[in-house]
Amino acid sequence: MKVLFLGQGRLACLCLRVLMGSGFKERISLASIVTNESFYEGLRSENEACRDLPFISNHVRNEQLILESVESMGVDALVSVQHKWILSSDVISSVSGKVFNLHNAKLPDYKGHNTISFAILNDEKNYSVTIHWVVPEVDEGDLIKESVIPISPEDTALSLYRKTLPVAESTFREFLDLMLAGDVPRTPLSGDGVFYGKAAWEPNKLLQLGEDPKVMDRKVRASYFPPYEPAYLQVSGKKVYRLPESQAANPWHEERPLNKSEWEIGC
Repeated sequence: MKVLFLGQGRLACLCLRVLMGSGFKERISLASIVTNESFYEGLRSENEACRDLPFISNHVRNEQLILESVESMGVDALVSVQHKWILSSDVISSVSGKVFNLHNAKLPDYKGHNTISFAILNDEKNYSVTIHWVVPEVDEGDLIKESVIPISPEDTALSLYRKTLPVAESTFREFLDLMLAGDVPRTPLSGDGVFYGKAAWEPNKLLQLGEDPKVMDRKVRASYFPPYEPAYLQVSGKKVYRLPESQAANPWHEERPLNKSEWEIGC
């Protein structure tokens, strides 16, 4: 089976390692990859088998190159993990609708960006990793698999993200087995859910004196994801950063953040 992979970042790297690893590399051929230059170079340096892997930059919407690759290489399916842009109906129909996406959140409740932070702020007790069929709308399409992760009262955005990684890896592995067996289920999503835009989280970092302490605690934990800016109070025109209790003994920037290979390049 020939697959074209689209994506970048840590989750994409984990999923690629599964796809190219023991148990799947004999049955799945990675025909091409749509990603950024840094991720591609990291992948090539890590995996000798990828040195000559055809590459399509995701810097711009290169759909024509994707369509040409699908036709010339006989691609059977497209697999997306943290891909940058919505795929058109032309691309989806080019592989008879066999386009699949891993979304690191529950659908349709948490579509879009910074979903881990919003789940903590909303006081959710569980978090989900989902894989779904792709349609030409963001994070829509029938559900394939959902794996649930408990959220603890102490979880930060960083700690919950790290909890999702092994779950996403195992969920993706189970999905590949279904795809190879030609037995990918379809369960329609229930309800409209909420879409969170890229900039939607920023206002929640600003804490207000006198606000509910429980809400403030959730905002602080939900904003904690080094190396990014944490939650803060505005005092005399200056930002006073607030840390989760679990991290208050250390400056926020001193905890080991996700390094570049984890959160940007991925491989």
